[in-house]
Amino acid sequence: GEVPLLLGLDKYKKDITTDHLKAFCAAFGTTAASPLIHIAGITPEAMDPTDVDVFIKNCQGRTKEITVQALEETFRILDQQQQKKNYPETISSTVKDDSQNIDWISLGNPHLSLSECDELLRLFET
Repeated sequence: GEVPLLLGLDKYKKDITTDHLKAFCAAFGTTAASPLIHIAGITPEAMDPTDVDVFIKNCQGRTKEITVQALEETFRILDQQQQKKNYPETISSTVKDDSQNIDWISLGNPHLSLSECDELLRLFET
């Protein structure tokens, strides 16, 4: 199949961590038609601007621009807390109210990296 090329994140390269890439690629790989994505200027296959230009030319106009507004709208639609407020009957949950205690949470590998576990520990300790 075809592998998409994501453009526009290279200007944030110094802020993007391997944890960010892991989370993005895991979500993308489980929800998209392709199990792989190239990110211009960030992933190994799309580091060279010449290669990126070739990828773009091979797209032959099959592109989709994703704006900040579109991302915000998608988040709003998918935000269950907002849905719970607007459409409480559509959210099925075993928790009937927000006052119930959580008895158990399981976090760990492969879902959290070592640095994410360290950050979680730091948050609990403060």
